Amino acid sequence: MKYIYIYIYCLSLFASLANAQILDTIILPEVTLVENKLSFENTGSKIKNFNHLRNLVFPSDNIGDFLQFNSSFYIKKYGALATSSFRGTSSSHTLILWEGIPLNSLSTGVFDFNLINSYSFDNLSIVKGGLSSLFGSGALGATLYLKEDLNFIKKQIFKYSLDMNNSGLNSNNISLNYSNDYFASSIYFRSTTDKNNFLFVNTSRPNNPIDTNSHALILSKEFKSNFAYKLNKKNFLNSSLWISKYDREIPVLMTNSFSNAKQYDDSYRYLINYSHKNSFVVFNFKNSLIIEDFVYTDTDLYSSYINKSFYSRLNVYKSLAKSTFELEFTFNNNYVNSSSLISQNITENNFFSFIKYKYLNKKLTINSCLRHELRKDLKVPIIPSLSAIYKLNKFNFSFLINRNFRVPTFNDKYWASSGSLGNVNLLSEESINYEFSISRSRNKLNYDLTFFSQNVDNWITWLPLQNGIWMPENIKNVWSRGLELNSYMSINKLLFNLNYSFTKTTNQTPINNLDNSFGKQLRYVPLNKCNFSIKYQMKDFELIYSVLYNGQVYTVSDQSNFLDDYLLNNFLIKYLKPKARFEYSLKVINLFNNSYQSYENYPNPRREILLNIQFKLTKQ
Repeated sequence: MKYIYIYIYCLSLFASLANAQILDTIILPEVTLVENKLSFENTGSKIKNFNHLRNLVFPSDNIGDFLQFNSSFYIKKYGALATSSFRGTSSSHTLILWEGIPLNSLSTGVFDFNLINSYSFDNLSIVKGGLSSLFGSGALGATLYLKEDLNFIKKQIFKYSLDMNNSGLNSNNISLNYSNDYFASSIYFRSTTDKNNFLFVNTSRPNNPIDTNSHALILSKEFKSNFAYKLNKKNFLNSSLWISKYDREIPVLMTNSFSNAKQYDDSYRYLINYSHKNSFVVFNFKNSLIIEDFVYTDTDLYSSYINKSFYSRLNVYKSLAKSTFELEFTFNNNYVNSSSLISQNITENNFFSFIKYKYLNKKLTINSCLRHELRKDLKVPIIPSLSAIYKLNKFNFSFLINRNFRVPTFNDKYWASSGSLGNVNLLSEESINYEFSISRSRNKLNYDLTFFSQNVDNWITWLPLQNGIWMPENIKNVWSRGLELNSYMSINKLLFNLNYSFTKTTNQTPINNLDNSFGKQLRYVPLNKCNFSIKYQMKDFELIYSVLYNGQVYTVSDQSNFLDDYLLNNFLIKYLKPKARFEYSLKVINLFNNSYQSYENYPNPRREILLNIQFKLTKQ
């Protein structure tokens, strides 16, 4: 079946090429529409943009590696997996979007950050806080927006890079960009072998011996292609294909001596978008298909599922002198085939719509959004948001209030395996989010201070019944509040960047009379997290020193056990002589060889040394 989708994809490209004679020069509107969507929310929601992402990361870095040193995300690494927590929410409360299309698993609601390579994208935007009114289910904590930049500037670029480290990593990356007055394209391929056989201090054994991380091999391949065409001065077409394959051994726990578990993650993602732009209105018509093929095996266990998600979306955008309107209508079809559900094959059809309005003048911008969803067997409330920003001298004061939600996953509703049973009567998780921020921008100093408070009702929790069967219930009320500070400063050739967050997240409703978690900090939510970096640019060299501090986290809800806080230091040096075909980089991770855990009994590497060699050919 997967070859049929690839075949259809190729046909769409040839059909577009047939119209090449009528093409002309213009910047692709798809990029413009995405930027409008994000800047529209930037009046109230805090957004951090990482443009030209490939220049900021090592080619072998995944998104989790990048985020933990450049944002307030707490990244939990356990075995072959990496998940996130932001502003005290769970890993299913971070929504991952690829060109506006959700990537979170239909089965679990979670996305494994190890499955996204940072180097395969041009831009990454972090939309902080809940934003379900715009992006839909799951956007309670944060939204990550991944996108490509294609433009019609004449150029030809070829890149090859090789990454190696002292733990058995070998990663090869090839990218090709070609564009002219009417056609733009990018092709990317990566092949990685990571033995992951690092040394660690085993704190679970007597005398804390030095052990080797075993049964941890990762084999991965990734292919991406993006094509854009200008059909005429008002009509544009672009298409994308993204295929990734991961074969992973599940490492041994620090408390165990043997593991035979393996996990296979294959993904096929296809998107085609048609845009029309004239003096009166701009509209997008986007169709996408996401296929997720998952297999987990162990000695006495086999689990698999195939998820398919189809989106058809129409977006209409109108700009006036002091205001803008935007309408969006979406049809979504989800299909899950799993041996672990009540019914092996489950299908659902959903309809989404929202309307947005923005008013602005020299000092005040007001932004509002209203979302409505029709879902199978589930009532979703109307989701509103209201935000404003006021400019006073060099200061910006912004305020946001909105409602957010997350619908139960397929596993939450229909699971029937391993002593657990889903609950078809589950309600959506709902929250009310408040934010207030003060920011100031000067020539050399920029800073932003945000205070937030979010109350989540109907938090889904799996609990044991009297017969020993586990079942999810809407049981918890969770209150998350705190502050975030982001600052950027430049002095001559030095660049300083600081991210700090304080997050207090507590359970406000006891499950029963014996619940010791009431009023206490949630598991794996650090009170304090901070990262800081210094960048120094010389003629042919670039030096970056970065520091990450993660505060103590509790591993059980009654706070009877915890993981110590830790401090990590990284150092990077690049040799990048202008117009040179070769570029060399050396990166030292965990410079002082510290031993730490982000998830109990799952070790992390001590000192790692990475080498990157890059070859580049450019013609413009």
